[in-house]
Amino acid sequence: MIQEIKNNLQIIIPHIARNNELLKINIPYIQENLSPKEIVILSKKDTIDTISNEYVDYSNIVFLDENLIYPDLTFSRIKELLSKTKCEEDKTGWYFQQFLKFAWSFNSKAADYYLTWDSDTIPLKKISFTSDDGKPYFLKKYEYNHSYFQTLEKLLGLKKENDFSFIAESMLFSKKIVIEIIEHIENNKDLSGLTFYEKILSLIDYADKPRKAFSEFETYGTYVSKYYPDLYITKEIKAFRMGARKYGLTPTHYDLKRESKKYETISFERWNRIIPLYNNLQHLLSKTIFRG
Repeated sequence: MIQEIKNNLQIIIPHIARNNELLKINIPYIQENLSPKEIVILSKKDTIDTISNEYVDYSNIVFLDENLIYPDLTFSRIKELLSKTKCEEDKTGWYFQQFLKFAWSFNSKAADYYLTWDSDTIPLKKISFTSDDGKPYFLKKYEYNHSYFQTLEKLLGLKKENDFSFIAESMLFSKKIVIEIIEHIENNKDLSGLTFYEKILSLIDYADKPRKAFSEFETYGTYVSKYYPDLYITKEIKAFRMGARKYGLTPTHYDLKRESKKYETISFERWNRIIPLYNNLQHLLSKTIFRG
């Protein structure tokens, strides 16, 4: 398994147009530090048209229309389903990208193991997702959202199994296990809807936590812990999530080199992009001096 994953690593990146500039910066780091055989970018057709020819090296990059990955799974369909609930429609993309990560398992191009990666997270050092003895890694994090597990219990009858979180900026999925999870969900006759995403959205208690009430990572990690407890091992990496607050949304290579001395990944999340005046002045100065 270890050689299969390492030599054939397939990375899936759900992407939104507003992250175009960051993605351009990110791609060379992903190619260098994750060593993928193939990078699959899932995005809107009109977004693909604006970015597909802008990389120096895109020989191992495939662009696919996000609305053609799985039957009837489209952004507009998720928006329609959410419009019938108490959930804010601005969370459509947040749910949609999670469902895409699961749905990829049915795609004919899907590898046996595929790595999903957030487009706003940059790998600063080489990162392996398999151990020396051949086991895939879960990245170990620490956060807790009660609503994720409330939904999971209704969905699959599972409770939280671990004292840590699976919510990271990436996850190595087994295609076989994801398909198994989806089939379990779709075979649950107690849930409304036909598809796995319809059933998930139908049972969420939006009044309890109306914005975020499902996690693909917690669902997959908990399922694996319950039914395949010896398949994965966990590890922690040094991750910095405050990149946008410190550098804005377009870091320089100097910024990234400086952070690589302390961290393995850095994230640039839009919600966190308020930059203190002092850091902003430093950042502008670094752009002036170091951007060539």
